[in-house]
Amino acid sequence: MLKWGGLLAAAAVVAGGVARAAPLDAYGKLPAVENVAISPDGVRLALIQTDGEKRSIRIENLAQHRLERLLQGGDVKLTGMLWVGPNHLVVSRGSTASLQETEATRHEFQLGFDYDILTGATHALLQDTTVSLNAFWGAQASLVDGKPALFLRSYHLSGFFVVPTIYRVDMDTDKSTAVEVGAPEAMDFVLGGDGRAIAESTWDGPSRTWALKFRSDGDWKVVRTEKMARHEAVWKDEFYRVPVMLGLAKDGKSSSFRRQAATMSVFGK
Repeated sequence: MLKWGGLLAAAAVVAGGVARAAPLDAYGKLPAVENVAISPDGVRLALIQTDGEKRSIRIENLAQHRLERLLQGGDVKLTGMLWVGPNHLVVSRGSTASLQETEATRHEFQLGFDYDILTGATHALLQDTTVSLNAFWGAQASLVDGKPALFLRSYHLSGFFVVPTIYRVDMDTDKSTAVEVGAPEAMDFVLGGDGRAIAESTWDGPSRTWALKFRSDGDWKVVRTEKMARHEAVWKDEFYRVPVMLGLAKDGKSSSFRRQAATMSVFGK
């Protein structure tokens, strides 16, 4: 029988082993699993795995306890996964670029493809749009009229302006349809559960005014405005700490946004 003294000594050895620092090369390694997504029916689990700089997508059938698909991504930077219904997995990859013929700074956009679990077919998203960016910076899966639908935030060229646009993607045909086109001063939208834009943020450069709007009875109503102070960056360019919308609150009547280190909620109804 192990006495208390021996037990404490053994515990000290174990604790000492746990406390040892990991080798330096361990800190530079990518995590073995970068992302996990479960299908809405709970049948399938998708994981982004890494092996050095190589990535793969592992799709497991939880109901049958087996590996269903293993997709090789190579050294492509996979940034996210989203299930749209039980049979479509949308995978995105990051790409940093500037919008041509605009003064916008470089931004990381997402290029995506739709993988059909049942057929094994893969289709790139937003390839059928005209005068629009075939990339997006936000995605949302919704159930509209009992049918899974994908909504993507992208940009559309409207005259001399590049404006944020919401596209709805039909998962059976991968056809894209613009369902919300912002005004020239629009910055971003917040979507409801049905994919309909219910909140919008705008920016007026000359007056340095940021505004938050809610849709009420078909029209946009301003519920909050903030005049931004001018700041100066290291390279002497001017910039503004414009609030960033985070999403819709649980009550469906307010929107959260982040300003500097604070998070606030504004009611729209």
